[in-house]
Amino acid sequence: MAEGEFALVRQHLEIALSKSATWVGEHDLYAMLADAAAQQRDEAALRQYTPLAEETASRYDHKLYQAVAHRACTLALSAT
Repeated sequence: MAEGEFALVRQHLEIALSKSATWVGEHDLYAMLADAAAQQRDEAALRQYTPLAEETASRYDHKLYQAVAHRACTLALSAT
């Protein structure tokens, strides 16, 4: 796991998921959560957030978030 402030990023993003905001959507948060899980090599978080990131990125046809989700999925598959 990462150390320092980066280690808290997932915790802060998960809190953001529970709050409603007009300037950020679930697709933004799921992409960031999947990316954080990939960077931290957190297998449980990869399994939890990668499918959600893929689904929401596809729903909005968001190419960047689709790429983020694809990278996280690749890491999730290589970790198993």
